[in-house]
Amino acid sequence: MGKYANIIYDYNIAPAAFCAAIVTIVYIPVRAVLLKLGRKRRRPLSIELARALLAGYIAALVNIVWYPVPELIQMLTHDPEMLSDAFSGGYYTQNSEVLRCLFGLDSGGISVLLHDFEIRANVALFVPLGFLLPIAFKGQKWWQTDLICLGTTCLVEIVQPLFGRAGDIDDVITNALGGVIGCALAKLAQKIFGQKREVSCEK
Repeated sequence: MGKYANIIYDYNIAPAAFCAAIVTIVYIPVRAVLLKLGRKRRRPLSIELARALLAGYIAALVNIVWYPVPELIQMLTHDPEMLSDAFSGGYYTQNSEVLRCLFGLDSGGISVLLHDFEIRANVALFVPLGFLLPIAFKGQKWWQTDLICLGTTCLVEIVQPLFGRAGDIDDVITNALGGVIGCALAKLAQKIFGQKREVSCEK
C-alpha cells in the first residue's frame, strides 16, 4: 500500500473519502428530521443506511473523477511512452528526478505502477455503486444496476475533459466491471443473509 501513497494523494482520494463521510453524516439527521415531520415514508433500516452511504459515495465519486490530477501524472498514466522521454533526455527530462523521488522506481517500474493502480482503482471505484444501488432501491434488477453503472461511467468519461481530465474507454470497461462485481456481492449477501426483500439483484 505504501507504494501507492503518492498516487493516492495525487488523485485526491483522501479528501474525497472525507467528503463522503461529511455528506453521509449530514444526510442521516436530515433524513431523520424529514421522517419525523412525516414528509417521507419510513423504510427498512438497511435501505435507509444504503441510501445514506450512496449519498456519500456520489459526493466522493464527483470529487475523485472530476478533480484535476497533476498534468505529468495524467500524461504518464494515459501515454506510458512519455516515460521514455522523461528518462532519456526528452522534453520531460527535468521531471525524471522528481519521478524517481516520488516512486523510487525506474521508468518501466513507474509505468507498471501507474497502470496497475489505474486498473485496480477503476474497478474498486464502482464496486460500492453496484453494491449499494440494489439495496437502496428495493426491487431493482441486476441488469438495471449494471446499466446504471455503465451509464454513470460513460457520463464521467464524457464530462472529464471539461475538468482537465482525459476520457478513456478502458476506464469505462474497468468501471463497469466494478459495478458488476458490486452487484454480484449484493446478490451473494442476499443468499447469505436471506434478506430477499431488502437486497434485490435477481433477474
